[in-house]
Amino acid sequence: MKLRYLIYAVAAAVVLVGCERGAMIDQVPEQVPGQETVPAPDAAVGKTITISASPESQGAAGSQVDAKNQAGTGSQAGTEFPRRPESTVAAGSPASATPETKVSLDGMAVVWSDGDSFRVLSENGGDWLMTLSEGAGTRNGVFQGQSSSGIEPDASAMAVFPGTAFSAYSAGTMTIAIPQVQHYSAGTFDPAANIMAGRISGSAGDYSCSFRNMMGVLKLSLTGADEYLSTIAVTDRGGRMLWGSATLTADDIAGGLQVGQITGGGSTLTLDCAGVKLNATPTDFYFTVPAGAFGDGFDVTVTTLDQRQATVTARAQNLIGRNKIKAMPKLGVNGFDVPQFNIQNAAVEAYMGKSGDPVFFAPRKNIFGNPTETGGNTLLDDSILKNTAYIGQDRPMYKTVEWAGESGATCSVTFTDVTGGREIFVDRAVSGTRFEFQNMVPGHTYSYVVKGDGEVVAAGKFAAAGQVRMVTIEDSWNYRDLGGWTSTLGGSVRYEMIYRGSSLNGKWQKELKSYARRDAANPADYVFGEVSQQQVRDMGIKAELDLRATIAQESKPGESKPVHENALGQNNTGMGDWIYYQNSTGGAQTSPLKDNAVVADVAWIIDQVLNDRPVAFHCKSGADRTGCVAMAILSVLGVSPGDVCRDYELTTFSREYTVLQGKTDFRTKKANDVNSDYTFFHKGFTTLSPGGDSGASQQKKAYYYLNQQFSDKKIPAETLDRFISKMLSITYSHPSDWTWAQ
Repeated sequence: MKLRYLIYAVAAAVVLVGCERGAMIDQVPEQVPGQETVPAPDAAVGKTITISASPESQGAAGSQVDAKNQAGTGSQAGTEFPRRPESTVAAGSPASATPETKVSLDGMAVVWSDGDSFRVLSENGGDWLMTLSEGAGTRNGVFQGQSSSGIEPDASAMAVFPGTAFSAYSAGTMTIAIPQVQHYSAGTFDPAANIMAGRISGSAGDYSCSFRNMMGVLKLSLTGADEYLSTIAVTDRGGRMLWGSATLTADDIAGGLQVGQITGGGSTLTLDCAGVKLNATPTDFYFTVPAGAFGDGFDVTVTTLDQRQATVTARAQNLIGRNKIKAMPKLGVNGFDVPQFNIQNAAVEAYMGKSGDPVFFAPRKNIFGNPTETGGNTLLDDSILKNTAYIGQDRPMYKTVEWAGESGATCSVTFTDVTGGREIFVDRAVSGTRFEFQNMVPGHTYSYVVKGDGEVVAAGKFAAAGQVRMVTIEDSWNYRDLGGWTSTLGGSVRYEMIYRGSSLNGKWQKELKSYARRDAANPADYVFGEVSQQQVRDMGIKAELDLRATIAQESKPGESKPVHENALGQNNTGMGDWIYYQNSTGGAQTSPLKDNAVVADVAWIIDQVLNDRPVAFHCKSGADRTGCVAMAILSVLGVSPGDVCRDYELTTFSREYTVLQGKTDFRTKKANDVNSDYTFFHKGFTTLSPGGDSGASQQKKAYYYLNQQFSDKKIPAETLDRFISKMLSITYSHPSDWTWAQ
């Protein structure tokens, strides 16, 4: 049943006509969906009556109460609902002849719904559950009920609406159960929680009853920052009971249920409002409460669908009258706790937890080109390398969300980077009852909303934590963000701008051909699948730099596929402005002082960053060639030599050698490897003396290398300064005594 209006039957004139088939009650409160149906008494030898009722007044659900009614007319107790004269309907009168007694509020009326019911009890043992039989959707209804004793109501008979409120009846006293949990309905309260009672009078064939609201209504108007709610709990700060049991006699009906009458309950009422969204526009929530003075105010605890909480206090002096709405001042609900989710997997977590720094080994060679000494330092000790659980761990942790539903059902998921102000995807179709969020940025807060059949079935927020941002691209490996490293220049390297990893085209991976993903229609080719493309889109990558060399150098004999061909397509409009810089690095790794390839690579990457195009650069495996470019970038950004080494050693966790090739041990990339192309590139930095300063920092040497090392390829100082400023979110200008910088 939908409750369409704000308040229902305050008092009713009711006619009960005794007969085998009935008389009527014209009454109009509407039932909340899911309201419990009270079992009828045994009807083996029953007496059936029909009752027609005419309540005195009715509020309108689904509409705002006008301002003067909300504020009241000087009474702290709230706004009393309009009253209508009682009316009596003669036995046998058709329902259509019943006077219209449901009073509108703001021009709107309440109608009956199927399943509406109330209870009638009397000292002679009569017990009737009166259920709507005619008039659903109208302002006048016909109710029928039956008593197992086969008797008529006597002069002691009392009625209670809804039927679920009845607990016991004895010697003219009815015990009422006030529920602890109420249910949200837009623009109104839970009718199952708003108790009406009345005294039956008259005789067989001509009974009457005046219903009155026994409760008051507390109205809260809440705002918040796009939060989907589960419950709202209201607690009286003075400890007064808001739910429990209360006794009611005929003499009590006029005054309603007062707060001091409640026993055996508690001071916290809970409103079930699953899926209701808080935002900057106030949303109204209604609680039915016993009448009385609540001078200490209320604590209001709001719980979201993902069980985060925030509490605000309404400290106003509150006198809530029977049959009146007490509107509280608007409350802003903020400060929800946001749980942290560590995106670093166990292998990365263990490695980053190592103390000390890795140190590159700068080897000397004999005349045969073989190293003649050892040195350097690695953090890849046995505690890492002998833990098989760490093998192939080049992906981040995924945040898994589950919800209730059928396994084959289709839902839609919307995922938003709240910190970044970007909707990552909207209404993405998902089959089943779980979803894994991936590739989050440390320090960012995220929100998600899951809908099934148009209803919100799950929603929440969380904050990503960690430092190293590994990312997942399904058909590639060894991908990570260069962001997150602390700079000696101030700040830390910005995330979401530069990514390093392996090939993005899924084709012609040399020895990897046997296990790379294949296109079913053309098994000779490898594909960069839709999932991978979607992941790249979600990360906002707009440019790619391929460091691989020529076909002959990268392919097996007899193969002729281009190593740079990318399944995403050059300048693919669906992916944004994709530009491919195809570079043959040649001797750049071993002769950095003679070959300007790395400078050219870095210059292209800087151009993408300064034009707000997040860029991914890679070779085949994302290790040495990729590592050389990463070293130059991180060094010029002021990342310490130890952290530059750490970034290199993280490649050890790549899936390429382990998961993809079926190996069970690491192919390590250690800072102290004697034959690493990467370490030879690093050695070039140690020989540089910017302006004659042989003891210069690694940042200064990298700046000099990119700006001055090659006469035919220089990155201007102004460009480097802008790049450093943007990547560190600072204002950077190279020192004035670097007179060589141009």
